[in-house]
Amino acid sequence: PDAEALPASPVPFGARRGILFVGNFRHRPNVEALGHLCRAVLPRLDPALLAAHPVSVVGNGLTGSIAEQCGARARGVELVGWVPSLLPYLQRARVSVIPLLHGAGTKRKLVQALLAGTPSVSTSIGVEGLGLRDGEDVLVADEPEAFAAAIARLASDETLWRGLATRGRETALAAHGRDAV
Repeated sequence: PDAEALPASPVPFGARRGILFVGNFRHRPNVEALGHLCRAVLPRLDPALLAAHPVSVVGNGLTGSIAEQCGARARGVELVGWVPSLLPYLQRARVSVIPLLHGAGTKRKLVQALLAGTPSVSTSIGVEGLGLRDGEDVLVADEPEAFAAAIARLASDETLWRGLATRGRETALAAHGRDAV
C-alpha cells in the first residue's frame, strides 16, 4: 500500500513500539549516521526506554562490518537489513531517527516516515531543503545529548507525538505528495 493513501496515523501512539533507523548502507553517510547513533546517541538513552522501544536498523547493504559499528550484539538494537517494504516498520515504530552528519539531496527516508505518519527526530543535515519546521513537523537536534533527549521526549509525550505525526504528514504531502509531484 501507498503511504500517501493511509490515514495520518493508522496505528495509534499506544500501539507503537520502537525506534526506526532506515538507510542504504552502500551510501557512506548512512553508515556514518548508524555509527553515530550507536556510539554517541543510544548510550545517552535510559536503558528502560530502549527496553520498551528497541532500535530496528532496516536497509540494504547491512554487512557484518557495518553492523559491528553498532555492536552487532548491542542491547536494544535489532539489525534487520533489507526488507521488501518499509511501510510495516514505519507503521509500527513510535519514532523514526535520521541522525545524518553529512549528505546532500532529498532525504527520502524522512519524507517516507512523515508520509506514513511516523514522527521523526533528525539532524539539520537530515531536514536540509525540505522546508520542515523544528517542533512543528519534526524534532531537530544536532548534538548527541539533544538528539537522545528528543527521542526520549517523542517516545513518551503523546500530545507532541500526535501533533508531529499530523503536521509532519501534512507538510510532506504538500511538498512531496502525488498532487505536488
